[in-house]
Amino acid sequence: IFMTLRCPSERIFQVLTYEAVAFLIVSPLYLYLFDMPYAEGLAVMVVLICAEMTSGMAHDYGFDLIEAQMRPNTDHRGVRLRLFHALSREFWVNLLCLPLVVWLSGLGWWAAIALNSGMAVFYFIYNFGFFRLYDWLRPAQGTEGRDFDHGLPEPG
Repeated sequence: IFMTLRCPSERIFQVLTYEAVAFLIVSPLYLYLFDMPYAEGLAVMVVLICAEMTSGMAHDYGFDLIEAQMRPNTDHRGVRLRLFHALSREFWVNLLCLPLVVWLSGLGWWAAIALNSGMAVFYFIYNFGFFRLYDWLRPAQGTEGRDFDHGLPEPG
């Protein structure tokens, strides 16, 4: 049996928080850029966020399992590992959600790839910042006193 850094209920809370904040940031921009009716645009955003949430949780769980195999005695994720996590997560989510974007938005494949690429830049930065802050505010069990590579100070 493989252990992950966070229990399932903590992971669910983490992903719901991540997606709720992203929804509040991205939805107004999406509605503005595509000049969509409010209800239709929000429905599209909710469907996309549910797909992103599901694929993101699968990625994070898989990432934890791989990390546990490669680094079994650590509970620390420094800047480099967080950057790799953010990059791999955005690649994974975009790969899985691209057909949904094409179908829901009515965009062609190239336009959807362009849209996803732009969103991926935002989400990469947001992902890195969110998870670093989350690690600081809610350390995984057994991670008290860890070094944050000169990042955020210890909470307290």
